[in-house]
Amino acid sequence: MANTSASPITADAYVTRSAVDYYLIKSGVVPVGGTLVIVGGEQKVVLEPSDVLKVVTSAASSADCFASLLEIT
Repeated sequence: MANTSASPITADAYVTRSAVDYYLIKSGVVPVGGTLVIVGGEQKVVLEPSDVLKVVTSAASSADCFASLLEIT
């Protein structure tokens, strides 16, 4: 996640599964011009087909987010 605004922001990232939110990070601070890697390296998050990954920031249009995935069929 990259902060694209002129002020520090906070961000929540979570997975919604069966109407329950499971936070990957809550109120993570992203400095001006900075980035926040929520899961990386050897860490993985396994999602079920009906799961929804959501990112919410403290200011509208303040971040760019990217997720990579591997679908196993």
